[in-house]
Amino acid sequence: MFDRRAADDVPEELISELEVRHTAQRLLVGYANGHPDGATSPNLDLTGAHLHDFTAAEAAFGGEATFYRAIFSGETTSFRGATFSGKTTSFNVATFSGETTSFYEATFSGKTTSFFGATFSGETASFTRATFSGKTTSFDVAIFSSEATMFDGAIFSSETASFDGAIFSSETASFDGATFSGEATAFDGATFDSRTTFFDGAIFSSEATFFDGATFSSETASFDGAIFSSETASFDGATFSGEATAFDGATFSGMVIWTTGARFISDLPAELVRWGRVAPAVSQTTVCETSTSCWPTTACPCLINRARNQRLTIDV
Repeated sequence: MFDRRAADDVPEELISELEVRHTAQRLLVGYANGHPDGATSPNLDLTGAHLHDFTAAEAAFGGEATFYRAIFSGETTSFRGATFSGKTTSFNVATFSGETTSFYEATFSGKTTSFFGATFSGETASFTRATFSGKTTSFDVAIFSSEATMFDGAIFSSETASFDGAIFSSETASFDGATFSGEATAFDGATFDSRTTFFDGAIFSSEATFFDGATFSSETASFDGAIFSSETASFDGATFSGEATAFDGATFSGMVIWTTGARFISDLPAELVRWGRVAPAVSQTTVCETSTSCWPTTACPCLINRARNQRLTIDV
């Protein structure tokens, strides 16, 4: 509901327009929410729509939901607790510029869920405890520049969950406790340029997990306590260039691939690349001479390399 009391400096014409817009938005959500059984639920197409303070909390979208190139602005955009069960849900190339964007505990169970090329700015973008099932979930080339981006506790059980080419430039990007299952999880070519990036306690149990070519330039990148139970976990060509990188207590129970070498580059002492107790052991590890860490065995039978510029390279 638009609050006139908070709009003293807003022209009357704009106030009237916003009131009409909000009324229309409520009617649209009510229309889409009217038949939650899926079979008779109407499709909702808001392609290119300009949506201000859009609220669809707890709404049930049983038909196809299309927000292609939609623009979400205002203080709050809320899909908190919403359910999307139509065949296709698309937020492709949508723009979320409101102060707060929330998909907290939202559920996406349709065949395809896509946020391809979507842009998130503002203060907070939250997918905390959201659930993604169905066949494919895509955040490919999405841009997250909100102050905080949160996927904490999110569950990805789609056959494929993909963040290929996504850019995280938030102050904080967090996937703490997130779970990735299904056939494949991919962050290929993703860029993590947030001040802090957290995958602490995340569980990667997809058949294959890929961070190939991913770039971690965050001051801190942490996978503390993460569990990699995928048959294959690949960091082929990944680069970690922040001040501190940590895999303390991480567990790898499948094949780990660093074929062309993952690079750890930092101006600080190399001991800040922390492996803690990780497994399994591999045949060769090369670390900076000053480092007390190794990858990935607690026995740490490192082959010391007098590397230049404190560069740590792991080749298996």
